[in-house]
Amino acid sequence: MWSLNYWSVFILNWFVLPILQEYVAAGDFTVKERVMRSLRNNIPLLVIYFVTFIIIVIVLAFTESGRKAL
Repeated sequence: MWSLNYWSVFILNWFVLPILQEYVAAGDFTVKERVMRSLRNNIPLLVIYFVTFIIIVIVLAFTESGRKAL
């Protein structure tokens, strides 16, 4: 139960809340336009998250201590 709570809060804080914040701040008139603007404004952030994740996985795969941890 603790693990489920931890990961749900993690996903909310790093992915859902930034999108919702941009949605509220968007000045568009329709829901679709606001969602699209929110996603467009968060794409750089999501790309940084993804690249950082890939770098960490590569580092863990090529280091001795990382292979032991996996």
